[in-house]
Amino acid sequence: FVLMASAHAADDKPPLPLHTVEGYGGVAITGSAYLVNPAAEDSYVGKPSIGGGLVMTENGQYFAFETLTMTLGDRIELGYGYNRLGLSSLNDDLRAATGADIEDSVEMHNLNARLALLKENAFNQGWTPAITAGVHGKFNTTINEIDDRLGGVLESSGIEDQNGVDYTVYATKLLKFMPRPLM
Repeated sequence: FVLMASAHAADDKPPLPLHTVEGYGGVAITGSAYLVNPAAEDSYVGKPSIGGGLVMTENGQYFAFETLTMTLGDRIELGYGYNRLGLSSLNDDLRAATGADIEDSVEMHNLNARLALLKENAFNQGWTPAITAGVHGKFNTTINEIDDRLGGVLESSGIEDQNGVDYTVYATKLLKFMPRPLM
C-alpha cells in the first residue's frame, strides 16, 4: 500500500516539483534541480509546501515521511523531512534469536538547504539545464539506543554516527520536443 500527498499555500497550481522523502525538491526518492514553489516576482518568499506519505507491507512494516519546504526568492530552498521506518517483525525475530529487544522503529530528521546555481534556459539558451547544489544534514534519533540494546554490534560493524551530511548537485531539463514532455 502506498499513499503520498502534498499541499501548499497557493490557490492556482500545485507545488512543482513535489518533495523527496527527505524534504527537498523532487518526487519521492528522485531529486531534481527545480526548487519547490519559488517566490513570485513581487515577493521574496515562496509559499510553503508540505508533503507526506506512507508505504506499508502486509506484515506490518512501514515507511512514513512528512516534509516541509520554503523557498527564498527564486534561488534558495530550505526544507525539513521526518522519516520513520517501522521494523515490525524484525524486532520479534531479533528477540527470538538473540534475546535483544530493539526499538520498533527508526527515526531520521533531515535538514536541507539548496541553491539554484543555474536556471533552466539561462542566458536565453534553450539547451541549458537547471542546476542546483545542496547540503543535507541528517540526524538519526534511535540508532544509538538500538546499538546499545544489541551490545554494540552496529558500532563494531562500522555504523558509528547518528548524524551525517550529504552534498548533492542536480541538473534537470524539461524536454518539450517529444510527443509528451520528458524531464
